[in-house]
Amino acid sequence: MADGRDLLEGKATLNAMAGGVASGAVLAVLFPMDVIKTHVQTAEFDRRVLLPRLYRGFTPAIVEHSLNRYMLFGISTIIRDQMPQQWPEPARDASSGFGAALIKTICLHPLDTIKCRWQLGQPRYDLNGLYNGFSAAATRSAGGMAIWLAARNHLERVLPDENSSRSARVPSFLVSDNARHFLSGAIASMLTDLATFPFDTLKKNLQAAPSGKGASMVGFSSMTSQLLRNGGILRFYHGYSLRLTMVGLKGAMDNVVFVYCKRYLEPFI
Repeated sequence: MADGRDLLEGKATLNAMAGGVASGAVLAVLFPMDVIKTHVQTAEFDRRVLLPRLYRGFTPAIVEHSLNRYMLFGISTIIRDQMPQQWPEPARDASSGFGAALIKTICLHPLDTIKCRWQLGQPRYDLNGLYNGFSAAATRSAGGMAIWLAARNHLERVLPDENSSRSARVPSFLVSDNARHFLSGAIASMLTDLATFPFDTLKKNLQAAPSGKGASMVGFSSMTSQLLRNGGILRFYHGYSLRLTMVGLKGAMDNVVFVYCKRYLEPFI
């Protein structure tokens, strides 16, 4: 049975199903934080938001996020299995993650746009401009997945375990499997987000921009210039303190729950 050190070890179907189930379950718990983050990023945050409104956009979010991870982990496994075995593990992880993230973004970006608009209370049946912000989303997703997968697998391999702790005298609670998965997921996710968060802010603002009849199209470069004028580089990090907390917590929970789901599903697949 896999020990969780290599996320892509095993069958593509197994990794895809474990990723989809784990990410959907974690998102259901943390979704209100994502809604608040979206409001802060688009400068439409209202402190009077009530609890029922914190689950706006939940249906498209849970569908998109579960499909997102299902495709990411499944396609990444397929791509890496086809890559030259002599390549270094980090290079294979990063390349497979990049390719899988690009493919899934092409397929799922419209659902993410709908989720963003629903969270902001925009018309639910406006299907114009569903690929607004695609270039920013693709850059963030593909680059981010390459960083995250390589970092996550590397951390899983190098963090102390029960065997190495005997000589180093590391406290036992820090070297359990769950602790290693928790720390690997949290650190890899936070490092990735530090590098790619500006693209998420840019994507959100492009998705939320008017797209109906008579609305002028806002492009990647013009939105970038607009955000820079409205607050400089720090404007791209609006909502970041909340985001960093959510990313670290979600990344840790995702990794722990993913490994658990994978072990549970492995005998059936």
